[in-house]
Amino acid sequence: MAEVSRINKKWVITGLIVLLLLLAAYFIFTPSAEVIPDKASPIIDTNTTAPHDTTASPLHDTVTQPDTIPTVLQPEDTISVIEKKEVAKKETGSLRLQSAQGFWFDYTGEIVNGEAHGKGVAIFENGNRYEGNFSHNKRSGFGKAINKNGDGYEGQWKNDRFNGKGTYTWKNGDRFEGYFKDAQRNGKGKLYNKQGELLKEGIWKDDELMKK
Repeated sequence: MAEVSRINKKWVITGLIVLLLLLAAYFIFTPSAEVIPDKASPIIDTNTTAPHDTTASPLHDTVTQPDTIPTVLQPEDTISVIEKKEVAKKETGSLRLQSAQGFWFDYTGEIVNGEAHGKGVAIFENGNRYEGNFSHNKRSGFGKAINKNGDGYEGQWKNDRFNGKGTYTWKNGDRFEGYFKDAQRNGKGKLYNKQGELLKEGIWKDDELMKK
């Protein structure tokens, strides 16, 4: 009986040892749940636990580097330029306007942003007529005007007045060819009669011949 008791104790001890070894092996070789976050992808770490870490993944560097911002904005800038060009597109229409001298007229021609801008025709209430270029609702550039009394002017304009080189023809046929400033003869010019004969030539100032 003593021999059987010793054998049973031996088996019990052996079984306990095996059980302890199995438990130890289980805890040693089975991964802990706390280790999983450390092995997560760098992208997850970048967006959650370490957004300011300079050693973050390339995705994090791309988001935070200011040098990449102009590249992102370039398509929007291109769209803005296209929109501005579309706004400045010319159209043809009619407007009711007032000249710098206070005379009302009906305009028909090119319009940009709601203004007479480009080539057009103006018919004034007093019967005068203008055909030529406009800039921001004013006669500017080359144009031709015919007054209801028969006088006419053809040449350069600026701010609704004769300015630059042009020809003024009176209803009797006489004409002046030369330079104008604010609708008056200023600078070199020649005065002809209706037969084309030269009457005066020289330097003019404020509509008067100053020097022959």
